[in-house]
Amino acid sequence: MSTSVLLIEILLTPFIVTVYQTHNIQSADELREITAAGRELQVTASDPDLFYRTESADAFTFNDGALWGFHSASIFSSTANKNTNNFLISLGADGRDMNNRSAFGNGSAVSRLFLGIKYMTGNNTAINTPLYELVATGERNISLYRNIAYLPLGFLVEESMLDLTFTLENRDSFAFQNQLFSAATGIEDEVYTPIDPTDWQFATPKNTTATPKEPGQIIVNHTDSYDSFTVSATCQAPADGVLTLYLATWYPNTPYTVYRNGTQLYTGKIIDTQQMFTCGTVAAGDELRVEVTHPDQTWDQLPMTLQLDGAVLNEELFLQGFDKLNQHTLELTEFSNTRVAGTIHCKTDGLLYTSIPQNSNWTAYIDGKKANIALLEEAMICLELPEGTHTVQFRYRNNAFLIGCTISACSAAGLLICLYRKKSKSSHRKQSVEERSDAL
Repeated sequence: MSTSVLLIEILLTPFIVTVYQTHNIQSADELREITAAGRELQVTASDPDLFYRTESADAFTFNDGALWGFHSASIFSSTANKNTNNFLISLGADGRDMNNRSAFGNGSAVSRLFLGIKYMTGNNTAINTPLYELVATGERNISLYRNIAYLPLGFLVEESMLDLTFTLENRDSFAFQNQLFSAATGIEDEVYTPIDPTDWQFATPKNTTATPKEPGQIIVNHTDSYDSFTVSATCQAPADGVLTLYLATWYPNTPYTVYRNGTQLYTGKIIDTQQMFTCGTVAAGDELRVEVTHPDQTWDQLPMTLQLDGAVLNEELFLQGFDKLNQHTLELTEFSNTRVAGTIHCKTDGLLYTSIPQNSNWTAYIDGKKANIALLEEAMICLELPEGTHTVQFRYRNNAFLIGCTISACSAAGLLICLYRKKSKSSHRKQSVEERSDAL
């Protein structure tokens, strides 16, 4: 692959994006300018991988991948697998379990690991975590970052990972990511040190009340109409590492700012109403403050819920697990819309995890023989592999599409036959009339 225009050439097949929804775009002109800037952002070094995903740290819509032409982990499609959507939500994506849409955005180090996200783009210059490296900066201050802990489409994990379960009813994304990381790597220590939800101290402006609902969650109510107002929450960092937050608010496009010891650490906007994002490096005991500003809007005494969860990533432990998983990866030899193939060398028996979502249309082959597909969380395709070097192939065949094509073809054929018969009858009738005229 020669010099690449990343935002154009990263195409996505498994995650289908079809419908547009904009929250953070102020105008159509701004959207066109941002899209043009993204397309013009080039990477001078060639990238050898046939497939990788890119996300926007400052997601503008649920369809940034479709708008900018890059391969994304975000979903907005009526044809998406609901289990895949729930799996993404469990990894901190902005989404809801009642519909098939989720926007990934910045996310977390662990979620990027399991979704094959190699690049992050956006106009947020506050991305200062050591897990990124700056690649290039383009127009409108849009920058491209490379994830230094990137894993490809497939890699070998512990077989026990299939035993992992998660329910959205009592979801705790950081707890799930700790379980996922431990199950995949075999490392028992938790990679995330959670912030105790009861440690958050909330503050609201005058004429606004904050009623605790659950640990880390409050109900905000106010008696006056504001152009905007800000709710803040403070606590201390529980450990050294990379701060990651999960924020659920009451209104789309809500801006937030994170401070460390009084200095701005990260700022952004939530694409819908909830999102997980990596903020930057902190030390144990640092004072953390999160300010959430309600945008200009008039409300009439409507209560609103604000939820805040946080955790600090143990970077050393995370990179240890990454190095282990990176030892046995699937090297792609072919990638297209309907066919993925590659080779992998396994030094031991294990489970090949892939970030390919199953929707009953994928068939897998190991060394040329059809293989049984196992699913992680009823979503992602996995294969059991014995020790040795193997060729792996995935083929996509949409039976519903083929049935639809067959029905359409039969309908078209029937229509042509009807038209032919109608034309034949008309010609025969005309001929009969002419014959009678001649006889007269």
